[in-house]
Amino acid sequence: MEIHTNKMALETQFADLLDEQKSKIFAHLPSEERQKIRSVCMGWRNVINEIFGIKIRVKNSTNDLVMTSADAIDVELCSMTIPFKENIAFANRVEHLSFSNIVVTYNVICFLRECKNIKTLTFNSNVIDIPMAEQWNPASNELIPLQNLEVLEIHCWTFTDYVMDLLNFLKDKFSYGNLQQITVVSQNPPILPLHLLFSEESEIVEDNHVLLQLVKVNLETIRKFSVGRITMPTIFKFHEYGIFSSEYPLQIKEMVITPYFREEWVSIFNNQNNLEILDVGSVNVNRWDNIMEGIFRNSATLKSFSMRGLSFGQSWDCSVFQNCFCLDSLAIEICHSPKINFNMIPPQLNSLSVWGPLTIAEMIAIAQNLINLTMLKFSNLGRSASMIVNDDEKVDLSIFKTLLQLPLLKTLCFNVCSSVSVEWGPIATWCRANASQGFRFEQHFYQMHGEEIPDGITITTNDNFQREGIRWTSDENDPLQVNSFNNVALAISSMSFP
Repeated sequence: MEIHTNKMALETQFADLLDEQKSKIFAHLPSEERQKIRSVCMGWRNVINEIFGIKIRVKNSTNDLVMTSADAIDVELCSMTIPFKENIAFANRVEHLSFSNIVVTYNVICFLRECKNIKTLTFNSNVIDIPMAEQWNPASNELIPLQNLEVLEIHCWTFTDYVMDLLNFLKDKFSYGNLQQITVVSQNPPILPLHLLFSEESEIVEDNHVLLQLVKVNLETIRKFSVGRITMPTIFKFHEYGIFSSEYPLQIKEMVITPYFREEWVSIFNNQNNLEILDVGSVNVNRWDNIMEGIFRNSATLKSFSMRGLSFGQSWDCSVFQNCFCLDSLAIEICHSPKINFNMIPPQLNSLSVWGPLTIAEMIAIAQNLINLTMLKFSNLGRSASMIVNDDEKVDLSIFKTLLQLPLLKTLCFNVCSSVSVEWGPIATWCRANASQGFRFEQHFYQMHGEEIPDGITITTNDNFQREGIRWTSDENDPLQVNSFNNVALAISSMSFP
């Protein structure tokens, strides 16, 4: 019995070794060739399926794959201009279907009519061809059902008339039963009147953008709508109970606006009470009151808030967050504008990013009240005209150490802060002397007349960071002198933290 067991184990090991060697050989083949040789034997098919996945890329010149790759789950059709009517082998199994480059509408209709189980449909850099002859097109009143489709994506370099043609085609020729996500990525995305999605009318009139029409007719199932550049998307994520009706207005779970918040979008906040993530992009001063109203309305559920912009002299009052007891992440990235009432930010905050002028007292308020911070970032600490300029308002070593003593802090960053705002010399010297205690630091510089000028530093602690092993206070023999705020650092260091 034992001999038989050992023999089986050796055979398994030998088979695994052969499969490993096969996978190395198959890796040198183009994906099309790998799919062709899957039919040689069961062993080859299993290796290709497990290691490389059941994925094929069909070009006009390799269209025989359409008829032979019955097990394909992920299919890309590239420049398909040769007409297809039938014999699509993978029609019943394919779940992810994408079209690249030139696409002819009769082929789109053919593939989507046959591939009824697709969950993801993607168009990449397509030039859509709508032939004059109608013999390939269905009757004008026939809608091809895509009941299992969950994700629709369109990726294009520029938002041209071809993209509009494609959107009209998708709206007019197909019906959807479970469409949950629509994504349009382009270098020049259209500016959409997004507030029309929240209007009381059940439909958007034909004069409005076709993309909004496509979203609105699927509002009962849609969970995410995204449009914009790949690095700067405008995103709406909807709650599951966001069925559109006058009784249950559309509820947003996540709203990310880039790059600028538009005045007509203010009305979106009117019926929102369950926002969790709110990023309003860059906001003009005259719209701040509307933004604050949105925060008040959603204070019970808000977990993350971000805003950017420029202003001069207008204060941003952080007391607006005092009842946001779920708030975890906060980014107030407004240059040239003072921020006040940091002591009113809920103490459970995990991440804080602040741009623009801050007083030392406000930094101390952060260190005393936000003891759960794991990430703290200050940028552009320049002073505004309304703040008194004196040496006591500089971030010196004692303030730096006070912030670093936050008990859960993993990252402390000062970015684009000149020596007018921060005493970089003593801070850098102290970091070099104590880096062995379990943190690493990176200094940031800018070039001026061939010389590197310090303007930032990032501290990252690791699991071995020994706070108790660092001498946080200084005495008269310490060459790094501290100022009158040293008593605050002492008070912070003597506090008991969880």
